[in-house]
Amino acid sequence: AAMKQKDFGRAETLLREAIEEEPDAPEPHRRVADLHLAKGDLPGCIRELKQAAALTREAEPKAVTMFRIADLLLEKGNDPAGAEAAVKAVLYEFPGTKYVEMAQTRLDRMAQRARPPVG
Repeated sequence: AAMKQKDFGRAETLLREAIEEEPDAPEPHRRVADLHLAKGDLPGCIRELKQAAALTREAEPKAVTMFRIADLLLEKGNDPAGAEAAVKAVLYEFPGTKYVEMAQTRLDRMAQRARPPVG
């Protein structure tokens, strides 16, 4: 509720308390990342998303978090190398899963965007 009212200070306090209560829970870190992004703090957002990914055990939410990191680094952070590293982490962490194909598709698209136009 505090975030919807743009009371970022109160929202962050509540989320930090949730992290203290459950230090191994990834969701509060994802929410703090959203808060940082809403405030325009991309480095803080990425830091919290990386923490959330590190704490996530299930393949789907972890892969989604890594893809989100890559998207933010590419679109808002002007960091294609960081974005590529985040996607490659999915390749290495989830061999033999559908996430490998998803990661490879993203890498292919990133490579196409990086190439200068022909002609």
